[in-house]
Amino acid sequence: MLPSISGFRQTVRASISAARLEGHDVAALLEEFERAPDSYDELNRIALAVPTTPMRADWQYVEPDDLPSIWRECDARRPLGRIASIHRDDAAARVETAFLSSVCGCILGKPLEVDPTLAELREALEPRGEWPLRDYVSRELNVRGNHSFHPDARTTWREVIAYAAPDCRTTRDNPPARIERPTHPTRLSPRRSARPGAGRTGK
Repeated sequence: MLPSISGFRQTVRASISAARLEGHDVAALLEEFERAPDSYDELNRIALAVPTTPMRADWQYVEPDDLPSIWRECDARRPLGRIASIHRDDAAARVETAFLSSVCGCILGKPLEVDPTLAELREALEPRGEWPLRDYVSRELNVRGNHSFHPDARTTWREVIAYAAPDCRTTRDNPPARIERPTHPTRLSPRRSARPGAGRTGK
């Protein structure tokens, strides 16, 4: 299923903006994007061109992606000894908190991975008395005048959450499974803030 042309345009714009923040010279491509018609083919062509844009001449940062390049950029004079003591129980609790927070964040954000703007979210949430958002997203939320959600949302709406579901990558040939909500589901709550030393962020 294709996204709406306006949603696709917004996604391409976000890709160009991200490339600019990473030091790419996207000025010419951005002008081309602004002139582009509402055409999937044309917008897709521009999207594919984003990673091929050159780095800006004034970009001062070196940001390698592969480990050998990262090692080469490290200061050979850096300290290599232990910099602090690690208390196993404290570290384990922090790692668990970070992991569960990540799980909660993935569930919270998945329905909205269709790139709504902050203004669009506020417009949709305020009439429901849910702004600012303090809970998982309801399947009743109306964004951009319709119930436009990421395909994986049907396992991450707050009305049906039963577990941390992986991405299903829904396609016409691989539809999402029907959601069977258990009688007593375990609910991961974003309301409890993670704090250093906390063992869990969910119920």
